[in-house]
Amino acid sequence: MTDRVAKLSPFEAIERIQDACDRTIERAVRNHQPPVTCAIGCAHCCRQPVFITPLEGLAVYDRVTRSLVDDFAPQQIAKYLKELESRPGAVDGVGALKTNLQGRGPAPTPEQRAAVYGVNCPFLWKKTCIIYGARPLMCREHISFDDVGKCKRDVPFFGLDKPMFHEVSAWLTRDLPRNHSLFPVWEYEQAAEVVPDRMYSSRELDELLRWKIGSQP
Repeated sequence: MTDRVAKLSPFEAIERIQDACDRTIERAVRNHQPPVTCAIGCAHCCRQPVFITPLEGLAVYDRVTRSLVDDFAPQQIAKYLKELESRPGAVDGVGALKTNLQGRGPAPTPEQRAAVYGVNCPFLWKKTCIIYGARPLMCREHISFDDVGKCKRDVPFFGLDKPMFHEVSAWLTRDLPRNHSLFPVWEYEQAAEVVPDRMYSSRELDELLRWKIGSQP
């Protein structure tokens, strides 16, 4: 095997993770009973903060620039942040969600979740995700087999088991300082800037994906 094949750039690594995630979820929902209830235009889950690792930030940055929405995206983000910051307790709520995902704090309180929930994602436009091909792993793994009204009300629902692929991306950037390990999706540019300048072993990544999903990715 040549070095070109054996080594992956950061962008190639996140693409491989995204592909493994999509194919794993496709298998999980195929013939599932009850069936998946998510549908095109159902954007209830796109009304809460989403967090990304640096590799995911790189993918979002690439999609934003290639899709020619690099002028539109900052406008949407500014609008989103203005609405979010107008909500009492929302900024603290975003911080609580982040520290909890990092394993550094308790789950957000109901009041904190209520403060941050309900604001449309800055990448949601007319109920369509404008970065869909590069959407975060948290979004890819958010699948419901339940009443979608539960997503609208931000209450527990029947979905997939504990997400796995976000952890894979986090593992690849494990050597970064903690303050560079996780970002809200609207800080995708900052996330992309701290992606390690290194190559990744395709064999190491494939073995990690097999271990995570229990099958050949």
